[in-house]
Amino acid sequence: MKIDSHAHIFNANESYVLNARYIPNYTISIEQYKEVLKRNSFSKAVLIQPSFLGDNNELLIKNLNNDIKGVIVCKQDDIKKYIKNKNICGLRFNLINEDKKIDFSKEFLNIVKDNNLHIELHQNAKFLEQNINSLANADVKIVIDHLARASSISELEFLKKYKNCKIYFKISGFYRNGDLEFNKKLYMKLKEIFSINNFVFGSDYPHTNYENQCSFTKLYNEFLQIIDESEFVFYKNAKELFLF
Repeated sequence: MKIDSHAHIFNANESYVLNARYIPNYTISIEQYKEVLKRNSFSKAVLIQPSFLGDNNELLIKNLNNDIKGVIVCKQDDIKKYIKNKNICGLRFNLINEDKKIDFSKEFLNIVKDNNLHIELHQNAKFLEQNINSLANADVKIVIDHLARASSISELEFLKKYKNCKIYFKISGFYRNGDLEFNKKLYMKLKEIFSINNFVFGSDYPHTNYENQCSFTKLYNEFLQIIDESEFVFYKNAKELFLF
């Protein structure tokens, strides 16, 4: 049994944010994605709210069930509207290319922790510490997208001070970081600091902006060149982290 921890669905040319970095001109339905999962022998998955849909989580939420969990985007004040949905397992902050610190409220973090949710950060490694520090001090689970989007190994050094915190990494979207060899080095550096229990696999399907270079199967096979302990990363870790 395998779990894909990072995938998106969306409708063509649909966006709810100003100045979106990109807006796909094609649709990816839940049916299309389930077929890809089946073809690659995956049984469960986590849908991630895409940045261009902002906090309009309608499409994502209506497709959640016991086998498809979801990570939403929402304003901190709106979190109470979502916590009754037990198929929502986390909240994402899209901060890529932003040197930005989120002012997390105490009430918000208490709700996240009390409901066993996680905070997912999509932010470059060089900017991450300011947000990791706040979340680690609150003892909430932190999930870092795409091997921390690091541009050098040295950018990961600061994580040593957080080695005993609840920080998890998605081995996903590695084509966004550079070549396979560089991503393997990123993973090995992170593994020097954290346990194998802190890693999960994500396909990043449908590989927006890289559709012509990637496929689920190609990335799955490349992933197996990065990591050996696939049983933990494909199933056990994701099952516990994403509340399956």
